[in-house]
Amino acid sequence: MPDKALNDSTLLGIDSNDNGVRDDVERWIYITYNAHIPCTKEIITETLPNGMVIEGVVKETCEDKAVPYHQIVREIAMQGARAAQIIIQEPEKARETTHLMDAAQDCNIYFEIKAIEHNESISLDETVIDNEFDAVQFNTVERARAYAKYNFALSGGVYSANQTDKEERDSCDFDVDALLGK
Repeated sequence: MPDKALNDSTLLGIDSNDNGVRDDVERWIYITYNAHIPCTKEIITETLPNGMVIEGVVKETCEDKAVPYHQIVREIAMQGARAAQIIIQEPEKARETTHLMDAAQDCNIYFEIKAIEHNESISLDETVIDNEFDAVQFNTVERARAYAKYNFALSGGVYSANQTDKEERDSCDFDVDALLGK
């Protein structure tokens, strides 16, 4: 873990292995996405004591013990972290760099929602690049301001979100086939 004061004294912090991800963020990713308790969600119909029927209730059933995350989960987080480091360097170039964060989010969506339809499920039942990720990534005033400038530079634009499943899978910047053992 890098020295907090030194790491937080600059916009980009410390990246001792030069992989494009700050050391504190990389450490957080490897700790956070080490193991999890797998849960499945099922949509059920529930009848209340007053006889009213509610459809579409989500029932979550979780396993008893933690299992390791698939390596792809860490790779998604690392891709998002690399994108975050790039977009805050020059937030005014947001329209030129937004594709980097979009790709990480598309990759996340593929493995969270669509991979199961293609027999590539890694049992990812959560969003990796979420508010907690943002809080870790943009953890100083300088980083949060740069991220806000990035978002402001994107305001008023129209951006396509219609990706095919293949395009979402291909947006991953790592070798999906190798990690799936194909």
